[in-house]
Amino acid sequence: MEKQKKAPETVLSVCRTATGEATGSCFMTMHGKKRFSVDDALRLCAGAVNDGPVACATSSYAKGMRQSAVSKLCARALNEAPAFCYKEAPSGLNADAKVDLCASLQAPRFGDELAEGEERYTPAVCMRDFPPAPRLKPAEKARRCRLATEATRPCVYNASLASFGTALSGDQVAQLCAADVDGASLRCAGKVHHQLRMHSGGDGVDEASAVLAACLGADEAVDACVRAVRQDSWSIDDKLRLCARARGTRPAVCVSELARDVHDDELLQFLCAGATAEYTDCLKMAPQELSWKERRSLCSGGDGVIPIECYEEGRRNGLAANTTMALCAGAWSVSAPIKCAVGVKAHKVGKNEVVALCRGTPDETGILACLAEAKNVPTKARICAGARDAGPGVCAADLHYKFRNTYGVMLCKGAADALPSHCASFQQISFKGFYMSAKMIQKCREEPERIAKFMPAKLLHDGEAVYTGQPFGTQIWAYNQYNVRIEGSRSAAGMRGDDSVVAFMSPKDDVKLGGTKRIPFREGEAFFKDLTLDKAGTWEVRFEQRGPSGEDVEQPAKTTIFVQVRPTRYETLVELCAPRLFTFQCLQEPYDGSDHLGLTMSRWDARIAAMYLPCIEFFEDEGVTVVTVPGGDMYFLYHEELLRLFATGLYSSGAGAFHYFTEPWKVLGVEPDATRSELRKVYHELSLVWHPDRWAHGTLYQDRAGRVFSGISDAYGAMLERLDDRGDKGREGGKGKRNPNPHPHPTPPKPKPNPKARTRRRRRPPGPPPPRREVCRNRRRILIIKAKTL
Repeated sequence: MEKQKKAPETVLSVCRTATGEATGSCFMTMHGKKRFSVDDALRLCAGAVNDGPVACATSSYAKGMRQSAVSKLCARALNEAPAFCYKEAPSGLNADAKVDLCASLQAPRFGDELAEGEERYTPAVCMRDFPPAPRLKPAEKARRCRLATEATRPCVYNASLASFGTALSGDQVAQLCAADVDGASLRCAGKVHHQLRMHSGGDGVDEASAVLAACLGADEAVDACVRAVRQDSWSIDDKLRLCARARGTRPAVCVSELARDVHDDELLQFLCAGATAEYTDCLKMAPQELSWKERRSLCSGGDGVIPIECYEEGRRNGLAANTTMALCAGAWSVSAPIKCAVGVKAHKVGKNEVVALCRGTPDETGILACLAEAKNVPTKARICAGARDAGPGVCAADLHYKFRNTYGVMLCKGAADALPSHCASFQQISFKGFYMSAKMIQKCREEPERIAKFMPAKLLHDGEAVYTGQPFGTQIWAYNQYNVRIEGSRSAAGMRGDDSVVAFMSPKDDVKLGGTKRIPFREGEAFFKDLTLDKAGTWEVRFEQRGPSGEDVEQPAKTTIFVQVRPTRYETLVELCAPRLFTFQCLQEPYDGSDHLGLTMSRWDARIAAMYLPCIEFFEDEGVTVVTVPGGDMYFLYHEELLRLFATGLYSSGAGAFHYFTEPWKVLGVEPDATRSELRKVYHELSLVWHPDRWAHGTLYQDRAGRVFSGISDAYGAMLERLDDRGDKGREGGKGKRNPNPHPHPTPPKPKPNPKARTRRRRRPPGPPPPRREVCRNRRRILIIKAKTL
């Protein structure tokens, strides 16, 4: 059966007084099951803060009562106490009187622990133990006892026996005693009633109202204040209105100081009621342009003359008088409300919102920071009112746009960060009919942040692999229960501030994990920097949350990383570089008149360029002399250290002849009569491989690559000049014609020469070349890395 839809006016009536989900839940329980009519359910559930009205109305002690009586008895109840009180009420009362006696019973709450000898249902107990004299009807006793607690029961009894007891009604006695503290209100009432009888003689004086106005929550200071008033023309009623709830004689002093300027007795009483010394000074120093009522509004609740100084500051900053009045009323800071109002204007908020945001604020920085974060949130003024930092704004900005207008204020007002919005987003909510319960909002506001899981951010070592014994590390991030990374100081509070992360290996792995294995976890992250593994392979390193001293914690966060460990760097490079070595036979004489012996050429290949420079670095570290030319070839002069490399058996040998050259066309690898388009194409290809920017990720090799590219650029420039000198006689130019633009493509900037750079080639001393037998007898050999296609 389809659910019955509620009329809009019914929904509006239910929700108008709602303070949360409890009101709607109560209404659906009591009316949805046809227990109560709409009107009775509304009276019962209006303003409910928990399920107390439902518990009270469904109690066995409330059964058999009329629905209207139950609604009145249990409205705003916190538990079943009103129903139990109704049961314990004297039998002499009718049903309506019992309801009046026990309705909205607040204290002590049902279920609270009682002191020894204390009885729970105080209004009913108060009636049962009421003194026999004076003789009062049960209904009158009920009215006097309806607000009684264990502490105020003596006041109810004594007030009924006192001389003024007959002047006060039962409701007035209940009201007077409900606010009584240690019998002060009772003593005050006796004195005031006595003075009323002496001065007025009972003519036209409402004794009950005067006593209640003067002594409700007051003490003996009221009597002292009344005696200090020097205005003889004032009646006792006037003096009591002035001194009501006074804590000294300051109201009377205020009247004496303002009497010269204020000639209206009613206005004087209005200004000085409840006055203090600071308040009186503020009234006297207020600008003359303000009326007396405006001065009272400005000075009430403020810190001395600070509201006046605040008003003057606002007027100097160009704020309107009425706006400044509203901002500075009761101010405790001179400049904060004004600075706040001036800063808020930049955030496009209305005039009324400016006052609501900045009135009485002691510090404007929090409000402005909050508005800056929530600049696109429609309800930012309500969210940021009273903000101490940017937390509410951060929460509102992070909140889903469909929730901002409806739940933004409830979720984010007073929030320390975006955690409530993360909580709301994490819930299983349909955005088509979005709805959040009061319990969910309360949970998101109160639930503390905690670590739910770890995630490795990155490995803190160069390259993709780790060598045995080489320190490596990782950065561990924490995520909260809403799958959001924990950052900032709030994370420390959520983790008790001193939690740590412990790294360990699986017991089945036969490898030792070295280094610092326990790191304090601060502000959502932990850094491991010096971990080591002593065995090659792919290993699993686990990280787990522990307590401050390494103890286990409940439901610890965990994560795992896999580390690839290779042998030492030396062993790895030998394995990669040694197979590319070849030995070559010695030559009898130089080739083509060259002054170098024992050299042969091996062209480079762009596809293995990434291994080219690391191998050079490796061999030079091992003591092998390496000579390079711009074209990318590598020449290794014989060194005894190579014998150790050959002994590994990781290389292959061969023989060949090497031709050392300096001609630019050979450096570029083109024909001597290459055209400009061919030169540009080759130069472009070489630039893609050897330009220093290509090696920016490896600063170790960038300088060497720059020297290689410099030689390529020199060769390219030389070939262009050769074309210009011969009048562009290539296959694309006409005979004898010169190119009007000899350098159509400027040479890229050359890197600065490195004074520490090794000589590119080793020249033989002047003289005839040595005989081949001498060269071979000295076992001078030349080695080369031959670039093979991958």
